[in-house]
Amino acid sequence: MEESSENKLRDKIFNIFLNYQNEKASDRRQVYIGRFNDSLKEWCKYKLRYKNAEDMRSEIFGVAWRVITKNYLINNRDGFFRYLSKSLKNAKNEYYRKLAKIRIPRELHKLKTLEEVMIMKEKQKGRPLNINERNKCILIWKSIENIRNVKSLSYDISDEKQSDEPLENNLIDDKTEKIIEAINYYFEKRKRKTELVKCYKALFTVSCIKKGNYFNALYSVLDQEIINEWQRNNEIPELYVIYQKYHQVPINSASSRSSNILDDINKELINYLIKKYPKLFS
Repeated sequence: MEESSENKLRDKIFNIFLNYQNEKASDRRQVYIGRFNDSLKEWCKYKLRYKNAEDMRSEIFGVAWRVITKNYLINNRDGFFRYLSKSLKNAKNEYYRKLAKIRIPRELHKLKTLEEVMIMKEKQKGRPLNINERNKCILIWKSIENIRNVKSLSYDISDEKQSDEPLENNLIDDKTEKIIEAINYYFEKRKRKTELVKCYKALFTVSCIKKGNYFNALYSVLDQEIINEWQRNNEIPELYVIYQKYHQVPINSASSRSSNILDDINKELINYLIKKYPKLFS
């Protein structure tokens, strides 16, 4: 990234932060949060060069909500970027920790190419794979590669402090009842759209299971069918699989849409909390 472009993006990020701090209207603050989140994605891609920046939407979103509320950094630009850099590094580590937990069938771990994965699957089925099955093999292969990348990481993620976890985690610990209230409001508002609610709630449940510390706090408002399936099979369903139960679309499209849905749910929950409990973010 050229120095001039980097400086422009750096100025843009800090100015959005300042605009958020100076804005009193909650609806305008929400606009700045969205802009801040988009700018952090750019920062991760072009300045930090995170290869998986697109897949880190949830982690980057958590950093955006957390960092933008730190009003004590208004007069400390250098401190702001040090805090931001540390938070994004922790977000990347959290993303890789999740990848390390992905369950891949044992017989696939020794395979060295995507072609070998497809050949094995064809032998198991006794026929050529269809397009959806081939797409699934691609996702399996990416997961295998990611797990190998995690094992080869040079940085140590064992010494991170709990206080550096994203904003949502701290809220869950301290304000569980308010979070549950926001979730109930979100789904109650859409109760007439039965299939949509089932799909969104299932996606949200899978997301909470993957986050771990979300799960225990929000158990009572999650999809019990998904939880039972997970506990019975000891495998967390993939988001794209959940989405495809309700929409007949290709895997790549299902994966992208499910991520966007979760981003929207997160935004609406935070918007609800900002409006009703603004002190949570002061």
